[in-house]
Amino acid sequence: GGVRITTVFADLETGGLAPYHPDIQIAALAIGEGWRELGTFEAKIQFDEAAGEAEALAQNSYDRDLWEKEAVREEQAVEAFAAFLRRFAVIPMVSARGRAYSLARLAGHNMAGFDAPRLKRMFERHNAFLPAEVYRPLDTQQLALWSFTARGRPVENYKLGTLCRELGVELPAEAAHDALTDVRATVEVARRLLGTWAE
Repeated sequence: GGVRITTVFADLETGGLAPYHPDIQIAALAIGEGWRELGTFEAKIQFDEAAGEAEALAQNSYDRDLWEKEAVREEQAVEAFAAFLRRFAVIPMVSARGRAYSLARLAGHNMAGFDAPRLKRMFERHNAFLPAEVYRPLDTQQLALWSFTARGRPVENYKLGTLCRELGVELPAEAAHDALTDVRATVEVARRLLGTWAE
């Protein structure tokens, strides 16, 4: 079982949960059939530290020195992420004018509620086309909710850390909320949850 169509698992780290808080990092992992890793993406984004919440920045592995060295302008991150998504754009679409194009299949934890809408807004800020299926993403939070509820085993909450604990997925404490670590953990949560559907 598992992934039949190439899927891009992504995670956006932010300087807080409100729409006006800055997006600070994007990470993604393209997963192919048999849960094979096909490619990774990671970009730290330049932002105004004063616009973020100190607590959120600390929680989301923000390191001023590292960002000074590695962060790129948001516009550059958008361009690079779009190029990454295009490599794995496997969903055929047709525009209203009859033009064929493709989108990447997007997955993530709370992707539908949080990351997808924010990614959409980020690309809109730069008038850039987002080559991913943001309206119908695969969401491991929803999958977990179904899975645990259907088996009469609700958990205290459906945060990634909690699900990792419940499913025996290792999430290194010091690396939690680093975007790429979170993405790898999300892939493993999806793999285990989808395995339970086959039972």
